[in-house]
Amino acid sequence: MNLLTLSFIISILGILTLLILSSTLEPKLTNINEINSKYLNKKVKIQGTINSIKNYDEFQLLTLKDSIGEIEVLVEKSPIKLQKSQTLIVTGRVNQYKDILQIIANEIQIR
Repeated sequence: MNLLTLSFIISILGILTLLILSSTLEPKLTNINEINSKYLNKKVKIQGTINSIKNYDEFQLLTLKDSIGEIEVLVEKSPIKLQKSQTLIVTGRVNQYKDILQIIANEIQIR
């Protein structure tokens, strides 16, 4: 095996490792007021209290607030009973709908 082939194999393994790590690493906790358009399509983790809940057929739209800001969180219908004033930790991707930033939740933990 020559040096070029070995370098190529190591490069491919490195790229695969980075792809796996980027999808499995948890983001650090972010304040809601810090979320802006630079976060679009990026994974974030926030903590806040449910200020309002709107129920739709396939999903719920929560307004989550912390001490500084608030944001909408889109949650698929789940067996977990969410109630106003519950504190949640939400991990998801930042999305924009009608010029409003929101988070599409992947994981929710009740505090």
